[in-house]
Amino acid sequence: MSARRIKLEQLRDQFPEDPEIVYGLAMDSLGDENFQGAILEFQGLLHSHPEFVPAYLQLGQILTREMREDEASVVYRQGITKAVSAGNKAAADEMARFLDMIS
Repeated sequence: MSARRIKLEQLRDQFPEDPEIVYGLAMDSLGDENFQGAILEFQGLLHSHPEFVPAYLQLGQILTREMREDEASVVYRQGITKAVSAGNKAAADEMARFLDMIS
């Protein structure tokens, strides 16, 4: 386990409601090519913080990479809705482009 991951896990233990820390853990798993771990971490993040728009994009991309396009489509659609609600047109547009590529 990397020192970075250990530090992130310590931070998560101290601040369990901070979505940025969980996002960091998921991205760390992604960087380690632990795609299943990253999927689970992003899904947990979105369950507890459904307004955290960047996680939709990352989760959709991993699911696509793992040949789970149907699940990725659902995630992208949910993310687009959340991004539009948050006024984040750039994120909504980016997810729409990814959705178009797999549809």
